[in-house]
Amino acid sequence: MRKVLLVVSAWLVLMTASISSQAGFNEGVVAAKRGDFKTALKEFKPLAEQGEARAQFDLGVMYEDGKGMLPDQDQAANWLKKAADQGNADAQSSFGWMYEDGQGVPQDYRQAVTWYRKAAEQGNDVAQDNLGRMYENGQGVSKDISKALAWFKKAADQGYIIAQYRLGMMYYDGKNVPQDYSQAAMWFQKVAEHGLPFSKGYLKQAYQDVANEEPPDAQFYLGLMYEDGKGVPQDYRQAAVWYRMAAEHGHETAQNNLGLMYVNGKGVPQDDSQAVMWFRKAIRFRFGADEISNLGWMYENGRGVPQNHVVAYALYNLSASIDPSNNNAISNRDILIKEMTPGQIQAGQSLTRQLAAQGNTLAILDHYLSRHH
Repeated sequence: MRKVLLVVSAWLVLMTASISSQAGFNEGVVAAKRGDFKTALKEFKPLAEQGEARAQFDLGVMYEDGKGMLPDQDQAANWLKKAADQGNADAQSSFGWMYEDGQGVPQDYRQAVTWYRKAAEQGNDVAQDNLGRMYENGQGVSKDISKALAWFKKAADQGYIIAQYRLGMMYYDGKNVPQDYSQAAMWFQKVAEHGLPFSKGYLKQAYQDVANEEPPDAQFYLGLMYEDGKGVPQDYRQAAVWYRMAAEHGHETAQNNLGLMYVNGKGVPQDDSQAVMWFRKAIRFRFGADEISNLGWMYENGRGVPQNHVVAYALYNLSASIDPSNNNAISNRDILIKEMTPGQIQAGQSLTRQLAAQGNTLAILDHYLSRHH
C-alpha cells in the first residue's frame, strides 16, 4: 500500500510540474505575441534550461532575431540544437537554416540537408521547401530535380505559399520542368487567394516578410495569364481583377498593366483618369521606363490630363534613357519632336534633366505643371 501511495504521490508531483510548465510556456507565448519579449524571455529561459524543447526552440529564435536581447547567433544555435536533438521539427528546420547560412555554426550544406530532412520527414513544410531547394541547386546533395519537385509539392500541398509560388514560377518559365501554363495557373491561384499571408510561427517574422512578397506576384501573373489566355481561358475582366489585387498591394507592373486596361477599356470601363492614376502610382513605387512612357503618351494625346507636348517629350526622353530598348518611347519621342518648336524641344530636354536628376519625379513634374498651365 505504501508503494502505491508513493507512486501516486510521485505522479501528482510530475503532473503539477507539467501543469506549471505548460502555464509558464503559455504565458511566454502570449507575451511574445503582444511584443513583450522581456516577459517571454523570463518565461521561456527557465523552461529551456529544464529541457523543455518548445521553450528551447523559442528561446533560440529570440536569440537569432534579437527579440528581448541583443542578437546572438552562437546562443541561437546552441538552443536550437538542444530542441532539435529532442526531435522538435521547427528547431530542426531552423538549425538546418543556420548551417545553410553559416550563422552560429560553420556553413555546411550537408549538415543543413541532414537537419532539413529530419524536419521534412516530420511534415515541416518550411523544411520540405528548403530541402527541395537544396536538391534543385545541388547543395549538400546531388542535384535531383525529381526529388526537388517532390519536396516542393509536399510543402505546397500543406499550403506553404512560398513552395506554391516556387512551383508556379517553375511551370510558368519552364525552369527544370516542361513549361505548363495550366500548372502555373493552378499554383498561382492558390498563392493569390491567400488574403493575408500566414507566418510560420509567431516569432519568425522572417517567414512573414518573405511570404508577403508572394501573393502580389502570383496575382500579377494570374492577371497576365488571363489577359494573354495562357493556361486559362482569355478573360479581360478576370485579368483586371487580379491586376487590381496585385496593384493594391503595391505591385508596380500590375499597376502599369491595370492603367493600360483602363486606357483600352479591356475588362474595365474605359477611363483615362483611372489610367493616369495607376501610371502615377507605378512611377511613384518603381520609376520604370514603361509606366513613364505610358504617362507620356497620355500627355501627348491629352487623355486624362491636359495635352502637353513638352511634358510628353520629357517623359518619353526619360523613359528611353532608363531603358534604351524601349522602342515605344523612342519611336513616340522621335515622331513627337517633328511637331514641336525649337523652344519646346529645349524646354522638354531641360525638364528631362530635372526629372532624371531629382529623387521625386512626380513632385518635380507637378511643380513644372503648376508653373506652366
